[in-house]
Amino acid sequence: MYDENCQGITVSFQILNDAIDPNNIKWQLDFTNPEGKEDEIQSWKTIYKIETRYIGFKNARIESWYGHYWEYMNRSKVSYLSDDLKAKCYDEFLRIDKGNHLNFIRKPALDGFLVGSTFAQAAIEAKYYSIPDSE
Repeated sequence: MYDENCQGITVSFQILNDAIDPNNIKWQLDFTNPEGKEDEIQSWKTIYKIETRYIGFKNARIESWYGHYWEYMNRSKVSYLSDDLKAKCYDEFLRIDKGNHLNFIRKPALDGFLVGSTFAQAAIEAKYYSIPDSE
């Protein structure tokens, strides 16, 4: 039976092995609950194959999510702000972005990517500076 008094589950992503191609990054996915409902979390993960689903969802979107973040951080309209303040503003944008109902995955995945990936970040950023092939 579903526990209506549960305080929720926190999702966190950590990069174990970085790679240039975001699809080749090895991730660790952790779930925590302030009430210590480890057995319930394990059952939920097993029954619904949550880890596989969340990793697949993240893999399909992490490059786009980071690209959006990078573009925001490099906008001329916010260039007068410190990087720390820009990052805080972006976090607030994610918090209030009701149109993106999956920020409970997006935010922790992006946080893990920002901390753990230098290779893939560099590869994505390089695309913004590349000259398109002429036809």
